[in-house]
Amino acid sequence: PDSDGDKSFDFLDVDSDNDKIPDSTEGTKDSDNDNVIDSRDLDSDNDGIHLDIVETVDDFDGDKIPNYLDLDSDNDKICDILENLANGPSIPNPKNPTTSTG
Repeated sequence: PDSDGDKSFDFLDVDSDNDKIPDSTEGTKDSDNDNVIDSRDLDSDNDGIHLDIVETVDDFDGDKIPNYLDLDSDNDKICDILENLANGPSIPNPKNPTTSTG
């Protein structure tokens, strides 16, 4: 298949879902158990932020879980999906992790 419609078959594509996170980083696991492997899943942690690139591979809260897989990427004890529903996409500001962008 060509998951991102870029005319490059997934097995030849370095970023099958075009989320700017390489397939080699995302791998073939299904982190959110939605039957879509992370390298083809635009929301690999199923937190409602539908582009993993918005969350990035960074780890703003220092818990060793990249933001695109972290259900609470700013470690404020409020799940990202709840913050996303209440405020629109909200991710930690990398310059000041106590504030959010979005």
